[in-house]
Amino acid sequence: MRLTRSAPFAFRVVDRNEGRAAIIYRRRPDDAGRDRLQRIAALSPLAFTAGTSLLRDAAAKSVIVGRSVKVNGSLKPGEFYPMDSDWGSRAACFAMICAGLREGERMLKAASRFARTVPCPDTGHPTPLVPDWSLSRPAGGAHIVAEAVITDGDKGKWTISVRKVGKEAGDIPRPPMPTYGRGKGISLFTSTVIPADYIKAMAQSGRMGSALYAVAVKAVKLDFRPPEEAYLRALEAAERELARLRPQWERDGIIPTEEYPEVTTDPRPRV
Repeated sequence: MRLTRSAPFAFRVVDRNEGRAAIIYRRRPDDAGRDRLQRIAALSPLAFTAGTSLLRDAAAKSVIVGRSVKVNGSLKPGEFYPMDSDWGSRAACFAMICAGLREGERMLKAASRFARTVPCPDTGHPTPLVPDWSLSRPAGGAHIVAEAVITDGDKGKWTISVRKVGKEAGDIPRPPMPTYGRGKGISLFTSTVIPADYIKAMAQSGRMGSALYAVAVKAVKLDFRPPEEAYLRALEAAERELARLRPQWERDGIIPTEEYPEVTTDPRPRV
């Protein structure tokens, strides 16, 4: 496409052994100072499947030098689809979120377990609000849980140990105690009860965060483990990009801003 030569971003659909995937490009000078589209991220077949509608919109709704991009039918392998700065940023942000999932075909879930966090009233460290530490509990199978382990209380660092609930050697007799229930929390660091009003105030003031504490990996069998540093760095990068793009996305109605209903079966804290 001729518009590709003027586009700040582009993507190309490719066929892999595992299925259809995509490569995201951004225009920037190369080592010789020439203006070129350079690869910045790749979407695995799993990520491509999840993001197909986003890429289709990015291709069809981008405006390059005052002209709209024409897309006929489905996205075809081999072609470059130009994107403007807005849609290119969205596609790049999506790719950044998926960057920690390059092993996506071997992973059951992208981020198996996230926890909402609020500052501990005593220490100020983000403490997780987890209604259930279960990771896997299949019918007739082993009950696998995450057991929180504080690695540095002074700095508010913690991780998890993957444990099995049972009566065999090495098992724990019962699941770890939840740190959230009926609107109230319990600090992981001091065991202080966190009132519901405090949690709500933290959410309304923008001080409620999130923490990835476990990922599920499927190779031969399903296993759980704490997130690797690479996953956490990818999430941090994605969060920075999201913070930059979110105001415009909210104005465009891409991200819903309606309040979550008060009556719900979802046990997570209501923001």
